[in-house]
Parts: sequence; structure tokens; C-alpha cells
Amino acid sequence: MKNQEIIKSAISFDCKETEPCAREITFTVTAEGVGAAFNDAAKNAVKYAKLPGFRAGKAPISMVKARYADYIQEDVERQIQQIGFATFSEKTADTLDVIAFGRMNAENKPAEAKEYTFSITVEIAPAVEVPDYKAFEKPEIEVDDIEKRIADRLAYMKQIYAEYTPLDGEVQDGDMLKVSYESDFALPENAAPALARAVKADESWLHIIEPEQIPGMNAALKGGVKGGEYEFTAEYPADWRQEELRGAKVNYKVKINDGQRKVELKDDQALADKMKIESVEKMMENFRTMAENEIKNETAEKKQGKLLELLLEKTPTFTLPASMVAEVSQREFNRLINQLVRSQEDVEEFKKNQEKHLADAKKAAEDYVRKFFIIRTIAKAKGIEVTKEEIDAQIRMMCMYTGRKEEEVRKQLEQGNGLSEINEDMLIGKTLHTVAEEIWA
Repeated sequence: MKNQEIIKSAISFDCKETEPCAREITFTVTAEGVGAAFNDAAKNAVKYAKLPGFRAGKAPISMVKARYADYIQEDVERQIQQIGFATFSEKTADTLDVIAFGRMNAENKPAEAKEYTFSITVEIAPAVEVPDYKAFEKPEIEVDDIEKRIADRLAYMKQIYAEYTPLDGEVQDGDMLKVSYESDFALPENAAPALARAVKADESWLHIIEPEQIPGMNAALKGGVKGGEYEFTAEYPADWRQEELRGAKVNYKVKINDGQRKVELKDDQALADKMKIESVEKMMENFRTMAENEIKNETAEKKQGKLLELLLEKTPTFTLPASMVAEVSQREFNRLINQLVRSQEDVEEFKKNQEKHLADAKKAAEDYVRKFFIIRTIAKAKGIEVTKEEIDAQIRMMCMYTGRKEEEVRKQLEQGNGLSEINEDMLIGKTLHTVAEEIWA
């Protein structure tokens, strides 16, 4: 019998529940198995050992064992643990759904001709009682009428291809004005550029639309004319983006130096010409195809949303794996940092509310993990998996969207937990799509 087979047959393990989703696995290796591991490691060491007076691979094994004792012991430990984990996974594949391995623990290093024991904590997937989703009452999915969608597309494209003409007459909604303005607000030293622009500008383009660039400016300038000068008081709300202006009343003087007016296309043929489409009929055909695809995708998304909503509502509660919740909590917390922190001021504000952000991150993590295991249970039952080709295609799409190189994106994903996140999100999407299409078929 080969050493590897002796080691494998010499390993036994005991599984003890420590928490609802955690098990401690204790491995015991007989003295014979440990001896076989030492023999195997020593033979491998002989191949590469360099001892005076001996060619490579020809040194006596006893001398190699003495000279490379530490290396051989590390190799034995690594080999036994690898075979132990592989044996455990093979024998429990149908009974334990392991999702994460913890740290390995051993009181002693393996010693030749002595029994060796080590343990590891593993986290397992929770038992999820998925309801009979095929019996769910199918809510009606509401989407726009296709003719309305086509009409909206036509109107939108006429705005996109609208022409700008010099401002003529009084200012009205939608006009683009070139203005200069000043105010009585006292700028602090080293004021941020955004704050400085908010209270004084020698030349700035202002669009008369909502939301306003400066509170009250639109009302003050509507009805005005090119060359006119106007005064108004801006009352900044308490949640304004620049902290220095929150709740402030600031007096402005504004001059309209120039302007443009957007003139939408009224003629369908003019739009087709602008879009370089051969005819109005062909343009409308394109709009219809786009509308059909949009409605199809929106309908599918709404079906999946309704399905997920029902699954979350009707699935009984279950214990969530602690380490996965902790991992996703950290991920959600980092996302909050990226969303909310843009300046040193944001850092201080974030620190003030850190406990709330931590609680929000944990709640989001618990919701995500619960959703993931419900969907994962369905996916396993239906044999749904995400293939490597699908993940590769998703990464290429990410690269096209961000304009980054694929090697760079892959490296970043591999350094963190990005690939696992992509796999989880794609599994959720693929499963919901498959089941929703079955239910609403």
C-alpha cells in the first residue's frame, strides 16, 4: 500500500456541533499513518537534499532526516492536514454543506511513530425550508403600454436632438443662461472651490431647471432679459450640500450676460435626419423594437422582484452563519464609507454616526445572507450553477462599462472577495430568472 493510501486509511474524524451553523472537526491520525507521512516526506526531501559528498538524490535517508528535520515535519503536517480535509469533504459531501473553513488547531506538532490530533472549525449552510413557490399566487405585472413607451421615446429623442438658439425675449423654464453674480456671504479662509463658486462667479452657465443651483435663483431670473441685473435672497435649507451655507440667508446680485434657448424638434422627418436613419418608418420601427425589449426586461425584473418578495415573506426564519454575516457586514460598511465619505468633513460626520452605520451594515448583511441562502437552496435543488464562462463574460462587461483593462479588474477581484461576490450575485439573478419564468409561464 502506498504511503498516501496508508495515511488516508489512518485518519478518522469526529464532528461536534458548537453552534447551529458551526461544527468542530477533530482529526486523529494513527501512529502508523504518521510514520507513513514521515517516510513519504523524507523520500521527497532526499530528491532535493544537498549534502557534502553526495550527489542530488543519493544521500542516505537517515542523514536527510537529521539535516532537514524541521522541513520534513512541516511537510508531514501539511500533507496530513490536506489529506484529512480531503477525506472529510469526500465522506461528508452528502451530509454536511460546508461553506467556510476556520483556523486549524493542534496542541503539538506531528512526531514520528506517535498518534497525531488536530482540529478545525467549519461553518455549514443553514437548513432552509423553502415554501412551495409554485403554489404562490402570481401577482399581475404592470408595465407601460407599448404605444405610450414609443411616444415617450419619440418625445425624448426630440429633446436630445433639440437645437439651441440665441436667447430672445424673456427668460423661461429650460433656458441656459450665462451669468455673473456676487453675494454678501463672507468666504472663510481656504474656502473649498465649490463653496466659492456658490457665492461668487465672474462667469457661469446656469440652467433654469429643477433642482436649482442656488435656491431662489430660477424664480428671480425667469422673466428677465439679456443684459438685465437682478437681486434676490437665497434661503439655504438645513441639509444643503455645503455645510457653511446650511440654514443661511444670502443676498445675491446677478447679471444675465447671454443665453440660449432649447428648441425641440417638431418634425419626425427632421429627427430621422438628425439620427441619420433612412426614413421615419425605419426610425419608428427601431423605437418599437427598443420599447419591446425594455418592456420585456422590465417585466422580467418585476417578476423576479415579486418572487423574491414572496420567498422572503413566506420562508420560515433560520439561523445565519456568523462568519458570513460578519464578512458581508464589513463589505456593506466599506460601501457606506465609499458612498458617504468624500472629504475630511465627511470623515468627521461619519465617525459621529459610526455606531448607526455599523448597525445599518449588519442589518443589510443579515438581509443579504438570508436572501442568498434561500435562493441557494432553490438553486441546489434545481441544479442551477454559475459557469466560469458566465463569470468571464460578466467581468468583460464590467471592463467595457468602466473602461478598465481585464487583467487589472481580475487582479483586483482576486485580491479581495470580488469573484465570490460576482458568483453569489449571478447565482441569485440566474435562479430568480429561471424560477420566475417557470411560475409565470
